[in-house]
Amino acid sequence: MEKNRNDLDIRSLKYFIVAAEHLNFTSASKECFITQTAMSMHIAKMEEKLGFKLFVRGNRKAVLTPAGAEFYRQARQIVRMYDDAVTYGTGIAEGTEGTVRVLVTSYMDALHYSERFRAFSRACPAVSLEIRIVEPREIGSILRQRGSDLALCWPYDFELYEEYGTRIVDRAPVCVAVNPRHRLALRDELPRLADLEGERVVVIGEGGLPNSYHTMRARVLELGFCAPSIVQVNKLEEILMRLETGDDIAILPRYIEELTAPGRLKFLPIRDGAPVTFDTAAVYNERHPGAALARLLEFFPGV
Repeated sequence: MEKNRNDLDIRSLKYFIVAAEHLNFTSASKECFITQTAMSMHIAKMEEKLGFKLFVRGNRKAVLTPAGAEFYRQARQIVRMYDDAVTYGTGIAEGTEGTVRVLVTSYMDALHYSERFRAFSRACPAVSLEIRIVEPREIGSILRQRGSDLALCWPYDFELYEEYGTRIVDRAPVCVAVNPRHRLALRDELPRLADLEGERVVVIGEGGLPNSYHTMRARVLELGFCAPSIVQVNKLEEILMRLETGDDIAILPRYIEELTAPGRLKFLPIRDGAPVTFDTAAVYNERHPGAALARLLEFFPGV
């Protein structure tokens, strides 16, 4: 008899639970949309498979046996767990449940995209959005190890790999940032990047994203900018610190100005020449997409 116990399914447990709560097979059968005879036969087959009685039957009312009462308590937990698993699994499949892990390379970038993150969270409140700030050189290894679902970063080190999807989501014009005490801070704009010749420029270092470093460097060199002295650091926050405490300059996306306290730095637009932009891409592993990630990407359309 024990070998048949595994034949019980969720429907069997649900029929039993309804019968145990009504303690009347006629009422229970109506709720389950089956006949009273079918309900009685179903309970009898369950008892046969289980090897113990669930009910003591009377003329008008059934009473749970001690074993039946305990089985009822456990069966309710099993069915509730099953229903929760189905609901959560459906949400995962539809992108309304789950977790999306996002990498950004600075607190400033997280702020820049914060409204998009908030809009996603309003649209998908049951999806947990985990935003992690890492150094640019860490992004590749984290994505390869599937430690994150999405990175908002430079695309140039990922677009050649088939496993990565890259979508340009931001094309930010650049400006020159300096300390307010720097000699260039007396200006309201710069005629051209070539006027910066001889200045010491602080940049995000080559690190683990060499293609990104050389691509962005080439863009500014094409406009006549010559920087004999380049200081490489690991993250944007280090650039901002060096600008505030020294005489370095930096070429940064214009949106950094909107996120910096007034008076801390001077941002100079570049008047002449073709506009230089820094591209930010949504980078993700196309071989392991998720519905929740797809929902988040709707808030990061391509440009």
